[in-house]
Amino acid sequence: MINSIPVYVMTANQTMKAVQAFAYLFNEFWSTKTQVTILGYDMPDFELPSNFNYISLGIQRGKNYWSDDIKAYFSNECNDELFILTFEDNLIIDKIDKPLLEYAIEFCTANKDGLLKFNLTADLQSRGNTVIESYDQFDLVQADQHEIFRLSLNTSIWNKEEFLNKLNPGESMHFFENPAKPNSTDDGLGVYGFGRSYVIKTSEAYRRGTKCENPYKDCLSNYTLSEDHVKVIEDNNW
Repeated sequence: MINSIPVYVMTANQTMKAVQAFAYLFNEFWSTKTQVTILGYDMPDFELPSNFNYISLGIQRGKNYWSDDIKAYFSNECNDELFILTFEDNLIIDKIDKPLLEYAIEFCTANKDGLLKFNLTADLQSRGNTVIESYDQFDLVQADQHEIFRLSLNTSIWNKEEFLNKLNPGESMHFFENPAKPNSTDDGLGVYGFGRSYVIKTSEAYRRGTKCENPYKDCLSNYTLSEDHVKVIEDNNW
């Protein structure tokens, strides 16, 4: 089931180096059988694992063309109704919770009508949400309609149709997430996630093109990547 949904990873020329660390950790903690597509600009000068594919979106014209480039690709090249979207600097730092991921995929497949996205990180746990179902190990939660960061680009399963509807011309990825973006709240669409547990622990390796002070720590859980994996990344200068 977890290999049935495609994974797309966005990158930019100035942070492309992180793709190597992302690919290494993805195959360590997710699956070597899951197909991953990197969406970037300049072609990489390094090899990627066999389950990774790199697609150039053309010439990198600047941050305010992000929405145009992404919309062109998903409108014309992506045939999947649901997909996982993340960034190359959202490094996976622990094994994913595969049963929870399978639950999320099944939920999105069964409830696609009216679905915007299903967040796979702990993001919704710190934002306005309502518990709609409780189980022994986790809660299924839904973001409140007035929650200001409903369009957060944290690793999520997206409904392609609604994702495309949210992409306006001339938007940077930061403005896409911004509460000032028109129609970012009170749209009637479902934004879901988990409470008490979640699928994936990720770090933020870069911020605005600069490597973060602690690129291997999940700020949502304070979990840190093991020293052995950090050593592999640092020794390879990824």
